[in-house]
Amino acid sequence: MNKNILKINEKFKYKININYPVENSKMTNKIIYKVISNIENKFINSSKRNAMLNIYYTLYVTYDKYRYDNITSYIFKVSEYTGGAHPNNYLVSLRIRDNGSVITINTILDKAPNILIKLSNFSREKLISENENNNDDTLLMIINGTRPNVKNFNNFAFTNDGLFVFFDYYQVAPYYSGIQKVLIPYDNLL
Repeated sequence: MNKNILKINEKFKYKININYPVENSKMTNKIIYKVISNIENKFINSSKRNAMLNIYYTLYVTYDKYRYDNITSYIFKVSEYTGGAHPNNYLVSLRIRDNGSVITINTILDKAPNILIKLSNFSREKLISENENNNDDTLLMIINGTRPNVKNFNNFAFTNDGLFVFFDYYQVAPYYSGIQKVLIPYDNLL
C-alpha cells in the first residue's frame, strides 16, 4: 500500500507531493516515516528561508521497492526545485529486515571489511565498459564516484539477482545521464 502527502503553502510558495510505502509492520512504517519526514522538513525549512515571491518551490518523492530474503529495500527518488536551471535530484535509500533492523553500508562492512573494494572494482569496470562517451571528464567522474569509500556506496538495494548499487546525479556521469545503477551478482561479492 502507498500513502501520499500533498501540500501547497501559499505563504511560503511551495508544493509537496510525496509518495511512500505503508507496510504491515508498525516498526517499519515508523522508520520509513522518519526518512520521509526528514526529507520534507529539510525542504520546508529551505523554502521558508529562500522562497522567491514569484515562483513555487517543489518537492516530489517517489520510490522503488525491492525484496530479497527477509530484507526490503527502498530507493527514494527526491526531486527538489528551489530555483535554478533544473531541479536538484538525489537518492535516499533504506533497507529494513523483517525484524525491524536497518541495514547500512557500515552493517555490511562489519561483516565483510573488503566489500568496498569489491563494490568499487566491479562498479567501475561495469560503468566504464557501458559508457559510450568515454571522454576524460566522464572517466574521471566514474573513477572518483566509485572510489572505495562509504559515501560512494550508501545507495543500494538487495534483490534476488544481486546487489543493486545506485549512483546519484553527477556521481559517475553528467546530470543529463541521470541516475546510474549497477547490478552486482552476490557471487562477485564473496
